[in-house]
Amino acid sequence: MATRPQPSLVTCPLTDLAAAQVRSLLASERRHWADRLGWDLRESLELTHQAISCGVLGGIAATLDGHAVGYLSCHPSANVLRLCGAHVAPDAPSTTSLALVEGVLGVKGAWDKRLEGQLTVFEAQAAMDAAFRAHGASVVERAFLGLELAAPRLRAEPRVKSPAGCELVPFQRSLVPQCARVLVAAHAGTIEASINTAFGSPALARSYLTEIVTGPGCGVVHETASSVAVSAGQVVGFCLATAISPAVGHLPQVVVDPSFQGQGIGSALMARTLAALRGESFRRVTLSVSRENSIPAAWYLRLGFAEIAGFSAYCRQR
Repeated sequence: MATRPQPSLVTCPLTDLAAAQVRSLLASERRHWADRLGWDLRESLELTHQAISCGVLGGIAATLDGHAVGYLSCHPSANVLRLCGAHVAPDAPSTTSLALVEGVLGVKGAWDKRLEGQLTVFEAQAAMDAAFRAHGASVVERAFLGLELAAPRLRAEPRVKSPAGCELVPFQRSLVPQCARVLVAAHAGTIEASINTAFGSPALARSYLTEIVTGPGCGVVHETASSVAVSAGQVVGFCLATAISPAVGHLPQVVVDPSFQGQGIGSALMARTLAALRGESFRRVTLSVSRENSIPAAWYLRLGFAEIAGFSAYCRQR
């Protein structure tokens, strides 16, 4: 008796994919984020679905017997190929990550651009890391940390107290340009700047912060819970907070100007933001950090944060 041939993995541009083919894959991605981090990415993934429907999302899809089992989206600009998002279905073949990476890097002109981006693909993370390493990219391991706000306060958790010479105020969107300057100064020469060109200049940092404040990727900005430290009329540090689901907050950035570090400003910002989120009945807060960025990583752990998921940043120079 002849055996039925097994379906083979096929890759194609996301622009060639029918929206119906990817619906179940995006539903799987949403469940993974909800189960592991408590994030609700409904709005963000709906925008992804719409972009695929309109044929305007760059990247590669992997299909098996006509069903999408993985995708890797990207946004190419003149100088940078920016990775935007990815998901690999739990039952996808082990070669899916490699096929997606090779598909994205095989697009004409991809090797003439700097590659950068951060991807969370959960169980497929190791395979995705290996695929990017095989094609000359640096891989920086990062982690999502979580703090249960309903738990009793830990002894190490900072108390709300304004440092001498500083005032703690809620975030306002008009402060984005000043926050951008602090962001660049704080990350200069660090691992974070090496994996994200947005930290390279105030103009790029301003665009990055504006995207966080106005876009759905990290949730809806919670302006009253977000905290800003002001000294002599100038922003010297800030802690952005977003609502990523009804009960989960996220801190996309906790930053203090290097000239003002060591004065307790970071602890004061964190304390005010955590207190505000507790007051709004949030049960958990998350943030991310590069594992080799040991000083802030250790500080977060002392505050009671614990790792809940790993992910990676990828970078390759032209």
